[in-house]
Amino acid sequence: MDIAKLLARGRPSICATTANQLIAGIEYSPLEEQCNFSYSRAWRTWDYSYPLSPQLPLKEGQAPYRVIRDHLLNLLPEGEVRGQAARRYQLGHANACAMAVYLCREPAGAVGFDLDVEELSVPDDRPPVVRELPTAELSKRIRRRGTIPFAFWDDVFYQSLAGVQDKLQVRLEGDDLQLVGGFLNSSHILKPEPHGQSKRRMVANEHFCMSLARAVGLPVANVEIRRVPEPVLLVERFDRARNIIRHPEMVERVHTLDACQALGEHPFFKYECPEGHGSGYRGRRTGIGFREVFELDRHFMVPREGRMAIVRWALFNMLIGNSDAHAKNFSFFQHRLGIMPAPAYDLVCTRVYDMGIEMAMAFGNAFLVEDVVAGDLTIFAEEAGIARDTLVEELKALATAVRAHAPILAKSDVYTQRERTLVRKIATSIEGRAIHLLKVASVLPGQA
Repeated sequence: MDIAKLLARGRPSICATTANQLIAGIEYSPLEEQCNFSYSRAWRTWDYSYPLSPQLPLKEGQAPYRVIRDHLLNLLPEGEVRGQAARRYQLGHANACAMAVYLCREPAGAVGFDLDVEELSVPDDRPPVVRELPTAELSKRIRRRGTIPFAFWDDVFYQSLAGVQDKLQVRLEGDDLQLVGGFLNSSHILKPEPHGQSKRRMVANEHFCMSLARAVGLPVANVEIRRVPEPVLLVERFDRARNIIRHPEMVERVHTLDACQALGEHPFFKYECPEGHGSGYRGRRTGIGFREVFELDRHFMVPREGRMAIVRWALFNMLIGNSDAHAKNFSFFQHRLGIMPAPAYDLVCTRVYDMGIEMAMAFGNAFLVEDVVAGDLTIFAEEAGIARDTLVEELKALATAVRAHAPILAKSDVYTQRERTLVRKIATSIEGRAIHLLKVASVLPGQA
């Protein structure tokens, strides 16, 4: 790898790039917790440019260290995957800028990061890298994840995505899977079953919940199950798009960011109660909740449409029993004039497993679906900036729709017998939560 240019004070620098342009330069000193971030003049003045996030607006001048550090940290994988990468590249976990260089050449969104070197090349100038991903080899690597890190293939890192679950960035070419690099971008995310026994048949779980979301009218990423023969979920990336007119064979990047980045928060605060729900921490709601997410409406290009997308996402996750619907599991498209919600992703029923049952964000004041009462609907409607009657109408429509579609989807032939047993269990639990929430809504004035 090239050696970074050292600036006058001996600090290394990195740069942020799109496919064909330099966006910004970042001079950093992690030990001193200092970071100078500034957009290039060409990017600031280009008619089609956009900021990295609402917290890093397109203007001349420097951004605070914490803001750019937290933005980068939110791009990085978490848990053991980051640990494996840190050991492989001999990086300090706290050095967000160095981590971004090694792990974020093709992260979520349109902006990648690289060393600022004398002969800097943007992605479009790099030679293409194509590595076929045969089914038999993929199957072998899935089975050997306990000894060989799944993110590394031929000593190249292919998991420039946040989260703790094993996944790969792949390109779907016809019916074939490929690992790509250089000026080529991935088009899909491949997710095998989580390693271990605690979340068995998660592929079917996510496929079912995502399919249900689409059936009831929510914007959602396209998904399919493949068997190699181990089941894998293939998720079409909404932050990638094919240019049908100019280059139909090329996959282009589309800029997105998650709610943590949009709010300028550290990933630690993705849960509303980041210290947990134990007796010693109960009530310490220091992380991101719906009130904070709805406050982003000042950046929405169409505020009411953006707020209603969040409302429907919140209601759907509550209905399916997804206790892990945190701030990094909701994303936005970033445009020059503002942000708007992106399609839903990572929709699963966590309640079917032996996991924490408290919701990642309180609905009103309730962290358990079973504890939701009429007053919580009122509080949530106030946070969303909508009439309570509007919220009730949305709840009734969505609850009625999931009750109708869930039993039908649970019978799908796409699932094996054991998977079908799981998704039918999920469908039954959805019925119970829908009945409870409809009953809560019915006791409100004017809803009898």
